[in-house]
Amino acid sequence: MVPDETTTSRILVVENDDRLREFYIYVLTAQGHLVVGAESVTKTGEVLRTEDEGFGLMVIDVPSIRNDIEFLKSIRKEQTGTRVLCIASGTMDRESLKEVRRHCHDLIVRTNFGIATFCDKANYLAGPAIDSHTQLRPPPDMDLSQVLNQDDLK
Repeated sequence: MVPDETTTSRILVVENDDRLREFYIYVLTAQGHLVVGAESVTKTGEVLRTEDEGFGLMVIDVPSIRNDIEFLKSIRKEQTGTRVLCIASGTMDRESLKEVRRHCHDLIVRTNFGIATFCDKANYLAGPAIDSHTQLRPPPDMDLSQVLNQDDLK
C-alpha cells in the first residue's frame, strides 16, 4: 500500500499465525494505516533493519511469556518512538499477563478479543483518532472461523 493523506500511521504486525496476521493487516489497512507484517521475532528484526521509516505502532502476539518478555524489552529500548499493543493468549496466568502488561502500552487478551476493541486500541496508540466504529468485514475469501469467535465476525 502506498501511503496517502488518509494514512494515519505505520504499523508492524507480529503474528505467527498467517490467518490472524492477514486479518489484523486487513483491519488496520481498512482503518487507513500502512501495515507491514512479520511472522516471527527473527522476521521482525529483519523488517526493522530494512525499513526506511520507523513504525508508530507494533501489534505483537504474545503466545508465551518465556522469550517474549526479552523481545518486548528490546523493542521498547531500541524503538523508543514506537508504541506496543500486545495480544496475549487467554491461557496465560494472571502473573504472566501482569508481566507482559509492564512491557507494552496496552494489552488485549485473546479470549476478550473483539474487532471494535482492537480498532479502538490500535487507533488510539497509533496516533490521531479516526472513525473506528466502521462496520468491518473480512474479505469473502478469508476463513477465520477457527481463529476468532463467531461473535467477532458479526
